[in-house]
Parts: sequence; C-alpha cells; structure tokens
Amino acid sequence: MISSIGTTPRRRRIRSIATVMVVGAAVAVQLGSAQVTSAATAGTAANRAAAARAVCITTDVYVTDNSAFGANNGGLIHVNKADGARNSLSENNNPVGTPEFETPWGMTSDANGDLLVAEQAMVGATPPGLIRVDKATGVRTLLSNNTTPAGGPDFSTPSGIAVEADGSILVADLSAFPKGGGGAGGVIRVDPVTGVRTTLSRNGSPAGGPAFDGPMDIAVAENGDIYVANTFGNNIIKVDPVTGARTLVSRNNNPAGGPSFVWPWGMTIAPDGDILISDSSAFGGDGGIIRVDPATGARSTLSSNTSPAGGPSFDHPGDLIVDQCGHILLTDSGAEAIYQVDLTTGARTTVSDNTSAGSPAYAWPMGIAATSLLINVFDPPFEPGEPGRPGQLG
Repeated sequence: MISSIGTTPRRRRIRSIATVMVVGAAVAVQLGSAQVTSAATAGTAANRAAAARAVCITTDVYVTDNSAFGANNGGLIHVNKADGARNSLSENNNPVGTPEFETPWGMTSDANGDLLVAEQAMVGATPPGLIRVDKATGVRTLLSNNTTPAGGPDFSTPSGIAVEADGSILVADLSAFPKGGGGAGGVIRVDPVTGVRTTLSRNGSPAGGPAFDGPMDIAVAENGDIYVANTFGNNIIKVDPVTGARTLVSRNNNPAGGPSFVWPWGMTIAPDGDILISDSSAFGGDGGIIRVDPATGARSTLSSNTSPAGGPSFDHPGDLIVDQCGHILLTDSGAEAIYQVDLTTGARTTVSDNTSAGSPAYAWPMGIAATSLLINVFDPPFEPGEPGRPGQLG
C-alpha cells in the first residue's frame, strides 16, 4: 500500500502514523508510547484529519520456531513483511541471558506490545511456562513457570495463548492437571504482572460439558467468550470466562455437513466474529482453514489446496492470526513458510519462506504475531502546475 502512495500522480501527505499490535482478537492502537484515545485537533487541522483516508500496512511479523537455532534451542524470528526477509530476534545465544528457549510454541502480543511466548519445554531442560520478549531488543523475561511464583496449577505442555480485555493471559495446556485433576489438559489464567496462575477450566471443574482432550489453541471473542481448539477431541469448545463452564461449539457431524476436523491446531477470531481454524491434516491430509459459525457450529471451507486453486500449498498449517489490515497470516511447518490468506476468497500467497533473504532458515515455524501501521493520508489543495490540475501549462 505504501508503494501506491508513491506512484499515484496526486501528491499525498502522511498525517499520522499509529502502531497497531494484534492481541488475539483485540487491537491496541498506539501513537509513539501513548494510547490513542481521540483524533480531535483544532481548527483546519481537525477538518483535514477528519477527511483523511486510512491506509493499513502490516510491517513486521514475528514467528516462534522451536528448531531453527539448533538442538533444544528454539527462538523467535523477525520477518520483514514487505520482502519476507528473516532475521533472528531472540534465541539463547542472542541476546545472552535467561530464561532460555527450548520449545517455544504459541505466541501473542500484550497491550504494551511485548511478545508473550508459551514455552513447552518438551525435552525437559527448561521448565514449561510463559516468557515475555521485548520485540525491539529480544530480551527475555520469565513471567510464570511452575515455581515462579509458587502455587497455582502447574503447566505441563502450554500451547496456545491469548490475552483478555483486562490484560489477563489465557493458556491452553495440552496435558495439564494429570493427577487428580481430570487429565487431558485445560485452561490456565495468568496474571500479567505477578505471573500468578489460576485454573479457569479443566475436566471435572466445573463438572459437566464436553471434556478437554488436548487443547492446543485458544482465542477470545470481542464479547469475552473464550474458544478452545480441542485437538485430540476433534472439536471446538466454548469456555465461560467467569465460571469456566464448557459447551460444545462444533464437532464432526454436529452439526452435519461441512468439512471435517482431523487435527484442529490453531485458531483466531475473524472480524465478523466467526472462528477460523487451521487444521493441519484436514482436506485429505494437506490441511487448510475451516470457518466455524460460533452460534450454530456450522463448518465451511475458507481455504484448502484445491479451494481456491492456485497459490502455495498447505503442508501442516499451524498458528494463524488476522492482522489489523484484514489478512490472515499463518505459519506452515511442513512448507517451512509464512502464508497470507485472503479473508474472503481464501486465496493464498507466500509472505516468507527459506528462499527469502536472511537467516535463520525456518525449521518448525509455529506461533505468529504481527505489527501493522495505520496511516492517515489526505489530498492537499491544488497546486499550480500539478498534472491534471488548474494552472497546468500546455
């Protein structure tokens, strides 16, 4: 979109630039370090701002990769959205320090713009937990693990991560609560300041509702409802944010029709409120994106390798988000790539893969977050001699 401003024959002027961080379904708009609450200005400037045309550009993409930096050394890769170029943002040797990454998985952004990463620690050298990463410097800070702070439910395999409107962090854990807690995973809420962990929902607490069986990802709707991609259970579960009560949203044959879940992996909420599911093995095994109506549970195909035809192929799609510019951004570990998917047509394009410039190479890209710019542009008054304007000579 920036290039279209530069090539149009009408001169454009940038009025303001606002940084937008995607936080699950929520968006924090910032101008510098201050939260934007009003565009009101005085006199002529206000009139011109009111007539401004907003242009949205996604500038930066951040990806967790649990194998890109060597054995037992995952980390974060920064991607320039314009050309797909990759560079290392944070791994155990750069910057040096703790906590260390081992198997970083899901990721999101908080209201301050920091990146929040679910560290699974599958090998066991690093305890599972949540790590906060400064997206400018790559500095890592421990937010919460099973001993810091003491107490609360233990993480086992933290996978999906989302942020509620009040800043609280929700973690879908694949295998938490194994002893006397119902097993098969659950949802843990984490205080964003203290790291204190509390149980929101697990099998048996509260009683009733569909059972968790490998909750992989989690998303928060605008009204606060919580949705969980229950991977091994092949269904989508809604969780009450207050009581933790679980209700079934959609599973194969309930309702009948539509594409079937095989391995529902990642999830996000579309601007219209629909649930978008990346299924790593649907559509004959290649995977794709399934749209789910949150009210009826009806499933429909948004994008697969044959619908629409053309574009790069899915090969184990992972995490996905909808950026502020209205595009789906998605990791694909089998293709070792980042894709952009049109929210309406499902058309696929490559943002970055291992043929793009820079390093490290993708090995197992998983979590994803993005930064976008909202740019207000307006047309200045006619200027003498400007092509197509009054006063042009000849």
